[in-house]
Amino acid sequence: MRSPNFWSWFDGIAGPQLAHRTEGFRKVFDHLDRFDRPVGIVETGCVRQQDNWAGDGQSTILFDRYAELHPRSACSRSTAILRRQSFAAPWSAGMCVSTPATASPT
Repeated sequence: MRSPNFWSWFDGIAGPQLAHRTEGFRKVFDHLDRFDRPVGIVETGCVRQQDNWAGDGQSTILFDRYAELHPRSACSRSTAILRRQSFAAPWSAGMCVSTPATASPT
């Protein structure tokens, strides 16, 4: 299900700053919109430099905003930062975190 609020934000704010990454992220979110169920997103890595849209892509911010604004999201406002090895972290974290972004020790 398409979220008009997310797409308004993406097209007006994020997309123009993503440079060569715009169309790739557009395809990712178009694909996620096709699911007729809540979507869970697990990302390894994080924002390294604030406002580096054209370089790093700011995918953590994009995925968080998608979860926040998508009407069928499994979680909203629930990005958790886990400092662990990327192959172990998703299994040790729950599917949803009820608080906004926090950091946990290794």
